[in-house]
Amino acid sequence: MSEYLNRPDVKEALHIPAKVSQPFSICNDTIIEVYKSRIDASAWIYKEMMTNYKLMHYSGNSDGAVPTSGTRAWITKMGLNATTPERNYTTSTNSNYTG
Repeated sequence: MSEYLNRPDVKEALHIPAKVSQPFSICNDTIIEVYKSRIDASAWIYKEMMTNYKLMHYSGNSDGAVPTSGTRAWITKMGLNATTPERNYTTSTNSNYTG
């Protein structure tokens, strides 16, 4: 994925300015540390968005970075209420996968 997203033609299609010289990295430790150092992390943007938009939280059951249990804990910590019960989804490419 990183190789693909760092291709010049893909960057151009995504409107990434040429002045952005840092290559895309799936797990960027510097950004993760800055993100974790903020007390509110990304919670502030969700609070702003909830005033104008309906939000869907999705978490795959095999996501090593943000597992489903972490997503549930994060939603609870923010004091959010689900309007639709949690449910499994299956993909057409692998009927044994739910997420």
